[in-house]
Amino acid sequence: MYRRSLLRALAATPLAAAVPAGTVLGTASPAAAAPWRSSLYPTGWTPGYRQNPADSAKFLHDFSYAGYHEGRDPIPTNPSWASRVYDVRTRFGAVGDGVADDTVPIQKALDAAAADGGGTVYLPAGTYRVSPQGSNPYTLWLHSSRTILKGAGSSSTRIYNAASVMRDPGAAFGKNVIRVGPVANRLAWDDWWYGAETNVKAVTAAVGHQATVLPVANTAGLAVGDWIVVRCSVTDQFIADHAMTGYWDQAVVDGQRVAGGLVFYRRITAKTATSVTVDIPLRYRLLPSWNPRIYTVSSHLGEVGVQGISIGMRQNTTPGTGDEQFDEPGTGAYQMHDASVISMDRVVYGWVRDVKTFRPQGNTADVHILSKGIELVETRNVTLQDVYVAKPQYKGAGGNGYLVQFVNAQENLLTSSTIDHGRHNVTFDRMGSSGNVVHDSTLRFGRLPSDFHRYLSPSNLWDSITFDGDCLNAVNRGHASLHAGHTTSQSVFWNVTGGAASPASRYLIETAQHGYGYVMGTSSTGTGYHTVTTVAVTFTPGSNPQPTDVVEGVGAGATLEPRSLYADQLARRLG
Repeated sequence: MYRRSLLRALAATPLAAAVPAGTVLGTASPAAAAPWRSSLYPTGWTPGYRQNPADSAKFLHDFSYAGYHEGRDPIPTNPSWASRVYDVRTRFGAVGDGVADDTVPIQKALDAAAADGGGTVYLPAGTYRVSPQGSNPYTLWLHSSRTILKGAGSSSTRIYNAASVMRDPGAAFGKNVIRVGPVANRLAWDDWWYGAETNVKAVTAAVGHQATVLPVANTAGLAVGDWIVVRCSVTDQFIADHAMTGYWDQAVVDGQRVAGGLVFYRRITAKTATSVTVDIPLRYRLLPSWNPRIYTVSSHLGEVGVQGISIGMRQNTTPGTGDEQFDEPGTGAYQMHDASVISMDRVVYGWVRDVKTFRPQGNTADVHILSKGIELVETRNVTLQDVYVAKPQYKGAGGNGYLVQFVNAQENLLTSSTIDHGRHNVTFDRMGSSGNVVHDSTLRFGRLPSDFHRYLSPSNLWDSITFDGDCLNAVNRGHASLHAGHTTSQSVFWNVTGGAASPASRYLIETAQHGYGYVMGTSSTGTGYHTVTTVAVTFTPGSNPQPTDVVEGVGAGATLEPRSLYADQLARRLG
């Protein structure tokens, strides 16, 4: 039923000739008189299609794997694995009147669900006042697979975080109102980024951008169904191959290059004595000089969700909220630094649905939250659907005011949502962020552009997005943000609409990606704000990579077909 409904929604008319590819600098193409298709996405497109076989680097990835269960299934409504219900009022004594502190009873319900192997922790209609307990780096912690934290709907169930100081004194991080992950503190990760590598197998030959079969030295100790990490290192040759000498080699903390390397979290679907096949194509090539390898890691949480809840945070009244004051003890900026609404870390197959932020009654300013909204860290196949995240108090430097942030996060989907008045409304960070899709959403009035922030987050899709008072940046940021350098490659902007112009840029899209990037169809709501540049004007004028990004249909997005690349690719794959 899910597939049939999707296919009906995607019914489209066969289309005419494509708008010719080319680069533009703030110049609109003539309005198309009839529907048109990208030259890289003909009606008979299949994964791996190249318009010009001699130019094998110019192609569109298959982004259809993004989201819960790789798009095969909708987010479950009442899954059987969560049939045990833990009502925080009737079973654990929560009050829900906005006055009594309900942190302990809600956490007891979450712990009970974990002890029983999962279930639904239910918050009936009401306002639940909570705050971090003791030295906990979170207010509430969901730490078990097959567990849902569920309210009666975002208009009925509210969580009010009453603590206005949300800095973790034991770290340079903020606390989370809701933390979802296998460990309580992000510093405890045994992760794919800096953690131990177990059962390592060298990749023995170069593999391409969309590879699913990986040649390895041997497959001893590996089995079909195993979760593995496929990665490379930021070697000197890797840096040279990306023209990043003086950038990525200079970004060193505690003796390690913080760019980290390309990372893909995958599952083995088949193997031979000298190869493994993985479930989702890789999003970038791997070369022998980059030390490519695979290895096993500890398990993520799986089948977890947060839904039907609004969340607000008490306003901070301590003076000192300058851009660079986030590391000055005693300032409001220090107390609010990096505090987030929801942090999902090391989750696979999860969701956040019908979750909104709100302005608590006692906040004298129009403030919903202290700093960050939803952060996805080393997640895979998480869907954010029907979320509204808005109006952080602190939008200073150091990562504050980011409302949806993908950090080494892969194949996730943000859809049918509105993100409003952040520093960066949506941002991608680090080489492990790939295959993510931002779809059918509106981004409003960001202080700075929604962007690719640092270190080559490859092959992500922005699809059917409206930027109203916001814009998008995908360029070489040079030495900004700890020697960010090239921030992405092979990412696609499809059917992007501009509303009010952003104060951060005169362009709707700035794209100067490493290798090829792609813009396919822009339009405006009447202001004329639909222009694109393939010159990195914001940060590093004159330092643009070659070849020039592919741009088609500037000003003609209203007649681009299909309307959604993600939805069309999903329908093709599911059949």
